[in-house]
Amino acid sequence: MFKKIVRGSLRGLRRMRAAGITLAVAAAAVALLALTSEGRHKGIGTYDSGKAQAFVESLQVGQRQPSGESREIGGRTWYRVAEQTGTALWLEPARGQIALENTRTGALWLGNPGEKELAQANAKGIWATNLLSPILFRYLDEGQSNEKVTNTVDQEAKVEWVALDRGVGVLYSMDKLGFSFYVEYTVEQGELVVRLPEEGVREKGTKRLVSLELLPFFGASPNGPEGYLFVPDGPGGLIRFNRTYSSQLASYAFPVYGYDPAVWSVGAYENRTDIAFPVFGLNRGTDSYIAVIERGAANTSILAAPAGINTAFNEVHTRITLRNYYYQPIGLGDGNWKNVYQEQLAPVEVQIRYLLTDKDKSDYVGMAQQYRRYLMTHEQVPTLREKNGADYGQGSPPLMLNLVMSAAEPTPTGEKLVVGTTFKDAAGIADVLAKAGIRNLNVSLTGWNNGGFPGRLPDRFPVEQQLGGESGLRQLREQLAKMGIPLSLNDAPFYATDKRANGFSARSEAIKNINGTTVSWSQGGDWYGDADIPDFYFLTPSAALKKWQRTLTSLKRLGIEGVHVQTYSHGFGDYRADSYTTREASLGTLQDMLDQASAQLGSAQTVAAAYSVGHAEHLSGMALDSNYDLIVDEQIPFFPIAIHGLATYSSNPGNLRRNPTVEFLRDIEYGAVPTFMAMTGDTRDMGRTNFASMFSGQFSLIQDQIVEQYEAYQTASTDVWAGFIEGHRQVAAGVYETVYEGGRKIWVNYNSQPFKADGIVVDGLNFKVVEEGRA
Repeated sequence: MFKKIVRGSLRGLRRMRAAGITLAVAAAAVALLALTSEGRHKGIGTYDSGKAQAFVESLQVGQRQPSGESREIGGRTWYRVAEQTGTALWLEPARGQIALENTRTGALWLGNPGEKELAQANAKGIWATNLLSPILFRYLDEGQSNEKVTNTVDQEAKVEWVALDRGVGVLYSMDKLGFSFYVEYTVEQGELVVRLPEEGVREKGTKRLVSLELLPFFGASPNGPEGYLFVPDGPGGLIRFNRTYSSQLASYAFPVYGYDPAVWSVGAYENRTDIAFPVFGLNRGTDSYIAVIERGAANTSILAAPAGINTAFNEVHTRITLRNYYYQPIGLGDGNWKNVYQEQLAPVEVQIRYLLTDKDKSDYVGMAQQYRRYLMTHEQVPTLREKNGADYGQGSPPLMLNLVMSAAEPTPTGEKLVVGTTFKDAAGIADVLAKAGIRNLNVSLTGWNNGGFPGRLPDRFPVEQQLGGESGLRQLREQLAKMGIPLSLNDAPFYATDKRANGFSARSEAIKNINGTTVSWSQGGDWYGDADIPDFYFLTPSAALKKWQRTLTSLKRLGIEGVHVQTYSHGFGDYRADSYTTREASLGTLQDMLDQASAQLGSAQTVAAAYSVGHAEHLSGMALDSNYDLIVDEQIPFFPIAIHGLATYSSNPGNLRRNPTVEFLRDIEYGAVPTFMAMTGDTRDMGRTNFASMFSGQFSLIQDQIVEQYEAYQTASTDVWAGFIEGHRQVAAGVYETVYEGGRKIWVNYNSQPFKADGIVVDGLNFKVVEEGRA
């Protein structure tokens, strides 16, 4: 029973996107190798309670009256504690509430609803005081496992503050519970920055903190004016005001970057697309903001609730995890586990930046453009044209072609190699496509390494001889170079297999989960019967980075000019007692790998997520579809709008789509470049490999489809595929418009019937360029 639940839940939770699609690399799911005995591992982290105590005691906080300008809002006195670049920060010291004022427009964003709105809301019980509180939190009584939800008002928090450069630091102390939180509110470049230091969370006594929510009602608005909450669901989602929602409908509440593979979280059974960018926001008609979780995103969840679910207000915010809640095995038999909370408090530094939009840019397009500006200014992400020259992007869009070279097929006595494409075959495919008019081709190879995919990872060399060996790879590179076609190799630097003499030690180089056991990822189970085959392991970030540097040296020696870094999930923690690594730190290691690849080889590709932007030229596996949560009213291309022009991106390969017509049209609407996955051999031969789900990929059978669809992408995106998206709207039911810089407008019709407007006809299930604009 235990193994079945692990297999089913993790298979749904974590899907590996390799070369732009979900590959079935883990046929079953994560297996926890050595089940721990109860209480063996307490869970570790970087938090030091002694340092936290010293930090709080060192704060020069007090309850003196702030010296800034004061004003009355809702019968309470507020003080201006900072002003910069058209933005003023206000503090209400009695409760520690804050407000942000746009001094250019007069718009005021309260951290909690005003007295007038509260009176109209007529909230009762805990929600009445929640609405007054700048912080909500959950905790456990001693010896108990039922979470209690409370706030700083109900707990009569002592509020003290200290003036900071450009803001204020506020300490909320609840001595009866033994908890305190120190939060800094500052303005930088006209933006509100909210920071919770790691040592800013203090826990004394026997009660245990579980989570806290910062500014849960910032900008919260009652129904009335048209507006919406923005959540990072798929490419982006809107929860609109003024809708009637059942009180039984659950709020939107999902972890940024999904669940950590090293923490088998209770309730982590959702088969859904993980949040790929840490942004949320709120539009209240003529004004809006977005909030970017700059630090600690992997320890947070995005929560959103329209009016009528929890309160009479539409609200969106983040919840910070302070203790993981997970399954702990307590024996060797199936089904022997219990739900436990991490024993040690494990906060990390969290920083959230709130950015206001201009009045004429307050819709979701303006909010996405604000995120783009954030990436360019705060993350220093250059545009594609800044990086590659002013003429970059002129002409036809690139076609990303991933060729499956070989894969390992497990057998009862070991593994055998299944060849899909030789290096000579790959050159032939490129030549055929070039002669068909596809000049802007980008080729990547999967399973080029010794033993095919996954082979003997982390040992990749020598290049698989049955494909043509090193000499065949060099010859392929030279042939493609003559045609002006870049060549990339797909690689999985965080993966290791349990094979002899492959340069990997599970004992010292595999990550450990929160239970203190080694994390493995079984290839066996549902697909392979009882075949005795090796497991995958996750390399610790330090071990992966060390081996990666050697890999890049070898690839450079081969003349390879790019690498596609394949990842599993969105980072993972490592709970080794001697080398604890946070999930966010592992994402930092991935960024280092991408930067090294770009510097040493020339280019890097990887999964489409916020942490990849600025570190990779192309992002694969872009989520262009929502999770269809009932609470989300509308899907929008927020993330594509934000990063178009900063990186190219692709979604599912054109030959492996679940809904071919709709997904093709979505690519056109959202500005994705075309991608296909192919091999020369019969894909049925891959039925017992990691490519078993590649049902339609034999090049001879999809060649015409590739050429035909590429011509459609050319029509839509020639000359604009490297520029910004400047507009998007719904023209009519099932009809959407995308506008590029320069003025090109494209209408996409998802209806089966033709759409007619303004003298323009768009055929059913088709698109049309309705205005060329200027290139």
